[in-house]
Amino acid sequence: MVAGIDSPLRDNAVELHFNLRAQVKFGLEPWRALPSATLFAAREQGVGDRLGTFEPGKLADLIMVQGNPLERIEDAVKVQQVMKSGVLHRVETLARRR
Repeated sequence: MVAGIDSPLRDNAVELHFNLRAQVKFGLEPWRALPSATLFAAREQGVGDRLGTFEPGKLADLIMVQGNPLERIEDAVKVQQVMKSGVLHRVETLARRR
């Protein structure tokens, strides 16, 4: 199973979080739902050799969250920092740029 969205009218990030929450609501453990948006999605798009997991030699943009989304999927939205292209950003700084 791969997490995804199919609505062109809604925010992709929000829809993806709704998708993960629905997977958990209907019986999947959070630690099993998260790879559907990372590892499995990368594999299905043919880029699993470069993306989808955090390991040497792969590209990775990271989010640091408060809590543990492996145990509580709702914690995935509690983003504190983002690392994109090797640069660390605090959420407050990114929100002010909008």
